[in-house]
Amino acid sequence: MEADKTREKSMTGPDAASTSGEKKFEDDVFKVPIYAGAKEMPYTRLMMDTDASKSYNCTFQSSDDPDKIADFYKTEAAKVGKVVDLSVGSKPGTGFRVVAADVTDNEKLQIQIMKNPKDGISAISMHYIITKKK
Repeated sequence: MEADKTREKSMTGPDAASTSGEKKFEDDVFKVPIYAGAKEMPYTRLMMDTDASKSYNCTFQSSDDPDKIADFYKTEAAKVGKVVDLSVGSKPGTGFRVVAADVTDNEKLQIQIMKNPKDGISAISMHYIITKKK
């Protein structure tokens, strides 16, 4: 029953995702710029609000290599917080990279970049998580 209330809250707030594709929050919520030339994938903009945290998520696409995109985001993330090493399974040349930063004690930025081997397009999944203080 309690889980149902959390789900309802996450889907009905003023920032909740819309099936119409309408923007419900601005890109600046991520604290870093969107990668130049990246295009937002439809229906990936989602805000979830639970009792424990609030998160903003969106996925973009780029024809650039994940290593180039990760280098850009490492530089940008360092401007807003302490970059965290999440290199396990995320090595240059693998087609999968992760960039993360601790923005504050309760705010985290995570960016996952994955190259589709079939078409060479890189998906850039951006997540900004705010842990609510008790």
